Amino acid sequence: MLPSTAPGGLRGLWASPFFRLLAINWLIGAFVSVMVLGGLMVFDTANLRSLILNSDNPVLPVVVRCSD
Repeated sequence: MLPSTAPGGLRGLWASPFFRLLAINWLIGAFVSVMVLGGLMVFDTANLRSLILNSDNPVLPVVVRCSD
């Protein structure tokens, strides 16, 4: 059995309504941001996909865009 860091452990944390609200909203926000970035790449808005694919290091612009 893993030792818990708090009296309630992760179960106690997940039972907290405030933590559940934060976790669910974070997941929804992450999903929406991935969908928006995917849409920008698919529709090539402002030639963004072309610029990223023609870059020397195409991972860097995507990481910078995701950090906004």
